[in-house]
Amino acid sequence: MDMEAEEAVPTRPFGDTDIMQENRKEAHALSGSKPLAAKKTGAVALRVLSKCLLQVFVTKAEKSYMHPWHVRPQKSGKGSAFVIDAAKRRIITNAHVVEDATVAHVRRLGVPKRWPAKVLHLSRVCDLALLTVEEDAFWKGMEDVELVDTPHLQDQILVCGFPIGGDSLSITSGIVSRVTLCSYGTSTNKLLAIQIDAAINSGNSGGPVFLNLQERQVAGVAFLKHASSSADNIGYIIPKPVVDNFLQEIEVSGHVKHCCTAAVGFICQPMENPYLREKYKLSKDQSGCLVFRISPLSICSQHLRVGDIILEIDDKQLADDGTIMFRDDERLSYAHTIRMKMVGETLHLKVLRDGKELHLSYPIAARDPLVPEFHNLDCVPTYFITGGLVFVPVTIPFMHHALGAQWRRVAPVRILDAMMGYKSAEDQQIIILHQILVADINFGYKQGMIQLKDFNGTPIRNLQHLAYLVDTCSEEFMEFTLDFGFRIVFRTRSAREESQAILEQHAVPHDRSPNLQDCAGQRPDLAPAVAVDP
Repeated sequence: MDMEAEEAVPTRPFGDTDIMQENRKEAHALSGSKPLAAKKTGAVALRVLSKCLLQVFVTKAEKSYMHPWHVRPQKSGKGSAFVIDAAKRRIITNAHVVEDATVAHVRRLGVPKRWPAKVLHLSRVCDLALLTVEEDAFWKGMEDVELVDTPHLQDQILVCGFPIGGDSLSITSGIVSRVTLCSYGTSTNKLLAIQIDAAINSGNSGGPVFLNLQERQVAGVAFLKHASSSADNIGYIIPKPVVDNFLQEIEVSGHVKHCCTAAVGFICQPMENPYLREKYKLSKDQSGCLVFRISPLSICSQHLRVGDIILEIDDKQLADDGTIMFRDDERLSYAHTIRMKMVGETLHLKVLRDGKELHLSYPIAARDPLVPEFHNLDCVPTYFITGGLVFVPVTIPFMHHALGAQWRRVAPVRILDAMMGYKSAEDQQIIILHQILVADINFGYKQGMIQLKDFNGTPIRNLQHLAYLVDTCSEEFMEFTLDFGFRIVFRTRSAREESQAILEQHAVPHDRSPNLQDCAGQRPDLAPAVAVDP
């Protein structure tokens, strides 16, 4: 996205893109008229794009996970979009372009008017959003594009949109340089993506990447630029299989809650080491991966065992490095096959157990990680404060807001280790002491970003559980046991008497987030817990 406050930088004009230069050369060779060829090529592009390409304008009010009682300062931004289905009045763009938008407008190419747009569906998992414009006049002359199958290496592409540096159309050319899986945004959930060497900058997000502009054939949706300072011209687009999964989920269920969230329920490791293969009786003709952890709450736990070797997934042979054949000589992680399945579909596995091959099948479920990953999908800003101690559940949005984009490198190791586990109960959360609002009552306590283990000897299941235990505490002291065995102790009466003054001093409106206010004083109905393998 393009923030309006960013400084404009010079960019090449529309007619000077590489693809236009090549078309000019070809036309000049045939007609001997370079200016005429340039005008003709540009006119064709403008005619096609004027019927499908859009610029998006939004005003956002983003929630804060760092200070969950606040809303971040309002800001304006821009992005790109295009018509995916003119008959149904559907427009597609990136989720991060319109997420948390209080107002959204779109503008057609060459038309000064901005039209109010409505967000119909949004999936942060696959970073896609579906919009519509309700006014009939907007749709006059609009045409949709054709999404084509995942392009091949070295295929020529055109990135069209409205990046920083100006307010007019920009077209850059490049090639497909890689087909791979990558993380969409801050998620650990990797999906299929196409790497290209054409420039993708803020403002290009949500725009079409054409394989054939004249035929309106689109290879995918521009969404990501490689942020490393050591990398140049590395951008990513969302390909047809991911877009199809997004649209199919809407068609089938009317929502996108489970879009691209299918999970197998187990974790496995490569079996490239010869001693590992020998130990688990893998023959020279066999290949696969060793299951070493299984979610105790998943259906998978009723079928697989730790020590099983996955040989095939949906009749596709699994290599020792965890990849399957994608097409021709290209290979991808087996995760691609899983993520493209719809929740509820049957997963077919061929496994090796104690030297014998078995065929197993079970319905695939949605990901339900111990650490929630997506704002407004499986988490919202949540907090509880007592005695100035600010407790929050660990979520990926929280880690990103609190520690920045490189949070995986700077987060405490013990927190990262806890995040790798499976749930032992459906309502389980990792609760941490996020910060301390300084006051006399908490003098001498300086801990932060450390996991809470129990309260007055009772293990903590989730934040609602903690709030209930604190609210109903009848003991003289409150004792919070943190990781490494560190203790924080308050006199119960003093904590209750001073909490309101602490909140007012630090401009915090309430001692807990709205989702906990609704259940204040209610005994939580804790879900049954099961044992989890270490």
